[in-house]
Amino acid sequence: MPRKVPNRYKPLILPPVLNPFPANHPEYLPRFDGQNGITAQKHIQAFEDYLNIIEVEDEDVSLRLFALSLQSKSRARFQAFPEASISNLQQCSKLFLDSWMIKDSFLLLIQEYDGLKRLSFESV
Repeated sequence: MPRKVPNRYKPLILPPVLNPFPANHPEYLPRFDGQNGITAQKHIQAFEDYLNIIEVEDEDVSLRLFALSLQSKSRARFQAFPEASISNLQQCSKLFLDSWMIKDSFLLLIQEYDGLKRLSFESV
């Protein structure tokens, strides 16, 4: 049976007894706010690298750290997922990517457009 969790972890299914966070976990935790040119894919990769570096093996710790890595609009979007709907990091990553994919694609399209240059012999 899922346990009652704080609102910041609302979509997560967590065990009755939580494993402790690693020491100094917030120091290098990658953050995602949906801005600054960091795509959802880049955040997932940075987060997985972070888990490997600090040697996190417990699923509940990984899920809670992921929730803590989200800020502003991305946190609000995460908390809008149905309560107790995410049970593992793979599922969490997929939902996260699916919810940000359209925005990421749009931002990448704008970046690509900004990079276009008209040559002197080309017309508009």
